[in-house]
Amino acid sequence: MRVDVLALQRFYASPLGDAARRAAERRLNALWPNVEGLDVLGLGYAAPYLDRFRANARRVRADAG
Repeated sequence: MRVDVLALQRFYASPLGDAARRAAERRLNALWPNVEGLDVLGLGYAAPYLDRFRANARRVRADAG
């Protein structure tokens, strides 16, 4: 099932979406606490999660597929 990007944007703009984003960020921080010098690729609707990597990663890219 494909979800419309506008529906995803509305979800992440909602309080529930914000809570989901924060929970996912905590998990990502636990898995990859330091991305210095690494290339980070987000697949799917990864935009809400990529900003935290931009300061230290060598490259940050997204592919919506």
